[in-house]
Amino acid sequence: MGQNEPGLEKTDLFGTIVKINAPYEVEFKWHELESKCNHSFFLTWEWIGPWANLVSKNTELYLFTATSNGTYIAMCFLTIAHVKRLKGLIRVKQLMLNEFINKECNMVIQYNGMLVNDSNAMKAWQCFCDCIMAWNVSWDELAMSSILQPQIDNIYRVCQRLILNIDKIHNEWKILLRPEFGEINSLITYFKSKSRHQLRQSLKAFEKELGPISIKAATNAEDALKYFENMGKLHTERWIRSGEAGSFANHKWVDFHKEIIRNEFKNGLILLFVIKSGEMDIGYLYGHVYNNVAYMQQTGFALMKQNILKPGYVSHLFAISACAANGINQYNFLPDDDSSYKKFFTTSGDSVYWVFFQKKSIKSFIEKCMRRLYVLFKRNIT
Repeated sequence: MGQNEPGLEKTDLFGTIVKINAPYEVEFKWHELESKCNHSFFLTWEWIGPWANLVSKNTELYLFTATSNGTYIAMCFLTIAHVKRLKGLIRVKQLMLNEFINKECNMVIQYNGMLVNDSNAMKAWQCFCDCIMAWNVSWDELAMSSILQPQIDNIYRVCQRLILNIDKIHNEWKILLRPEFGEINSLITYFKSKSRHQLRQSLKAFEKELGPISIKAATNAEDALKYFENMGKLHTERWIRSGEAGSFANHKWVDFHKEIIRNEFKNGLILLFVIKSGEMDIGYLYGHVYNNVAYMQQTGFALMKQNILKPGYVSHLFAISACAANGINQYNFLPDDDSSYKKFFTTSGDSVYWVFFQKKSIKSFIEKCMRRLYVLFKRNIT
């Protein structure tokens, strides 16, 4: 094997890490494995392929694969990033799974993890941990973002040489849809009383001020790209009002999503809605549909002068109803913290974690001591 191609073999199991220069050469075998796994849209090749292509132009990209009896059972991409913590006092090399933290290239893969069949998960993670620990490319810690508890548990069980650190925790926010939710009044009765009152109040105010509320889905890629562009204008205007730039200020982010819309609209994987009150566009919503789940990726809402007019709540209400009417089983707002507006619509679900696993080393011990000193210092000056 080459310098960057460690391989470990245990009975019928073989794992390897190779440097990837042309990510689309991986497409066929990734698709083949996809068909055997239960995963979100963000681990399909339709998302991970464009991401890998973007990242490979900005840093070294590696692919881990595990095979059993010559059949692929697990895959994931790896990058290495230099990370600073504690005001730059601590510097580490992070081995990142399906992610690269350069702000222009980090497309935030929600529900991240290894692409693996559930029945093979434990031995695949064992193979993965053995490979990265034997790898002759240096790293200090393994970082994974937006992963569910079972994946953390699997790593912890099979590799006790790594120390688990939880960076942050978000919650799932999703609604399980019923056919009757396709009718707005039936859907409103699903929400808690305070939300019902605000929705009805806002609907009435919009209809009085601007006219009837309607929703329209893009029916072709050209219209979808127009909706995406219009959404960007509303999104940016709202973020500038709050003193920040917003997602559309990152041109690589914009180009990345335009590529996905162009490529995948014809395959039924793209949702783009415009919500109007009378003739005014009050909201745009963009998401992905996979395995009958709508993953809502981005939004843009009009700025309104009256607080009673809530374009975000009303836009989501109509989008939820449209998804239910089209037979979609789940409306997923994507993970967020407890302060999110998403709790207006639903209660929080399972926890989603941002974690890093440190090697047991003098460096990790020193960082642990410095963290304790930093906490004590902060307490003493407050």
